[in-house]
Amino acid sequence: MKKLILALALSTLGSSMAFAASNIGQCVYPKNTVGPDGNLQFKQQIVILSQPDGEGTNSLLKTFSSFTVGAEANGYIQLVTTPDYDLPEPDQAAGKIFGWAKLKDFDSVPPRNCN
Repeated sequence: MKKLILALALSTLGSSMAFAASNIGQCVYPKNTVGPDGNLQFKQQIVILSQPDGEGTNSLLKTFSSFTVGAEANGYIQLVTTPDYDLPEPDQAAGKIFGWAKLKDFDSVPPRNCN
């Protein structure tokens, strides 16, 4: 019985550690600093790619928004839009794939910042 309980505890711990290693479902926000004028500024330019392999079209992130991580591939994270409460229908813009970016360009933030 002790072995069964120990095995169950270890398997639960192991599965929770494996889940924690993934960034999928996490809320992320671009790394930023406060500029001399008091406004937020990107720490560095953030390149948004159309594909996680570095090929395809790319653009620069221009707005400060939170995103949900939809997938991970080749060191990139897939950015999925979150509800925009500045719009009359906040959920209308949510859930769309925005593009792919490097995880190092984003900070993890509490999930409440993505809802």
